[in-house]
Amino acid sequence: MAVEAFLIAHIRIRIWEFLSYVQNLAAACLKNGVSIRTSTRLESFEVLPNQRGFRVTISSKGVSSVITSRALILCAGGFANNPELIRRYVPNLNFKYSDSRGTGEVLQRAIEAGVQVENMDAVECIPEGSILSKYSARLYAMAPGTVFINEDGERFVDEAATRKTISEALIKQGAKRCWTIVDIRSVKRLDKSQQKNLYRAYFAGQVWKNDTLETLCKDINVPFEKVKASFEQVDPRHRPSVAPFWAVRMYPWIHYTLGGISINEQAECLNKFGIPIPGLYAAGQITGSVHGENRLGGNGLTDAFTFGRIAGKNAARWIKEN
Repeated sequence: MAVEAFLIAHIRIRIWEFLSYVQNLAAACLKNGVSIRTSTRLESFEVLPNQRGFRVTISSKGVSSVITSRALILCAGGFANNPELIRRYVPNLNFKYSDSRGTGEVLQRAIEAGVQVENMDAVECIPEGSILSKYSARLYAMAPGTVFINEDGERFVDEAATRKTISEALIKQGAKRCWTIVDIRSVKRLDKSQQKNLYRAYFAGQVWKNDTLETLCKDINVPFEKVKASFEQVDPRHRPSVAPFWAVRMYPWIHYTLGGISINEQAECLNKFGIPIPGLYAAGQITGSVHGENRLGGNGLTDAFTFGRIAGKNAARWIKEN
């Protein structure tokens, strides 16, 4: 089977996304006769001689097939849910969980095909509290009004720092237990669904609450005097001070991987010599050139849409001119 252009994509659909941009993009694909294949795995791809395109092997329901294409766009997400790659590139991370579905398989195939990668050791961890919890008790994104402490009672990072800084600090804690501590004012700022999950986790014994900071420290087995000293490092206006106090265990969830395929401003994939590979493009989290080592919140979608459009236009132009 031969086609002009082939897109390898992994789409994680949440309900609000489906009702907006995913729905519109899917409708546009169907209107233009694009074949969408779900539950299909990329087995391998290779660059054909003399810039003649690509040979892509895919499998679906145990049946393999080969597609040849003049242009190829890789947009299959990151590798946050690939323990093997995480251990290889971020060996100091006490990896336990990721909220991403990016398995990095397409990225691995691209590396095997000779594509250059960069920033592979840069991962974005969020200090999530629900790794071992049935309910998602999330308190990390509430600075000011939040204090991060480790099991020694020490505050180990500025809670309002960039995600890069918080990630690095959390990774450095290794196997140490870490906690997010807030007071009732911060809890009241949560939306209703978040408050519901927090209280459900509390009644399930997975979150701690007490009327004094000292008794809360006893509950989570951290030294009160150390915690008290850590609190004094925080601006009094932003310090948790109104009872009851809450504590949620922090785990370094891998939320986003910043490393991946090296691309240029035309979304062209680069080889190991920094030279564009004709007809090969990439967009989204599978790339490693856009955000550097720190991604601003919300920019993942902007990145995917912007470079996805650039890649699509350039792939079409490449086919037309070659």
